[in-house]
Amino acid sequence: MPHDLERYIREHRGQLDHSESLDLDAMWTYFEQRQRPVKRLNWWKWSIAASVILLIGAMWWIMSDSMHSKDSIHEQIAQIDTEMADHHASLVQLIGYQDSLINSFDLDKSQYPELFDELQRQDSLQTEAIKEMATYGEKKNLIRVLLKHYERKARILELILYEIDKNQKDEIYDATVQI
Repeated sequence: MPHDLERYIREHRGQLDHSESLDLDAMWTYFEQRQRPVKRLNWWKWSIAASVILLIGAMWWIMSDSMHSKDSIHEQIAQIDTEMADHHASLVQLIGYQDSLINSFDLDKSQYPELFDELQRQDSLQTEAIKEMATYGEKKNLIRVLLKHYERKARILELILYEIDKNQKDEIYDATVQI
């Protein structure tokens, strides 16, 4: 068998030595079409994604830190008086609910400046009372003051909700009168 192959190659040597002419242009266009484009990283997209992730992480860290401080305040109050701690927890929950309701209305603070100024003042007094909790020995009176600030804040938020409700009813009434 190898002798047959060798004999065939010798007999047809002229035909085998003759090479076909290659169309180099067609060959290169074929290679260029098959070549995949190099994907470049869009650094600005990656930087935006990284900054969003950092922002979310920072917000989560701040929120967890503030929640931890609220929990620690509740724990401090619970060590002194459990009834006051329960009252504190219910007030914090009520204020959170009222605040979420007010935020759902997309309210402009310039509509009720005196209420929002009073709310800001109560917040500053509340944070001041929280800072003083660690320095004073007799803490029950300070806790009572803190709870009074929470109650006032709840009343102010209730007034804001009442004003929003009143304005919405007035708008509905005006719309029905115009019809």
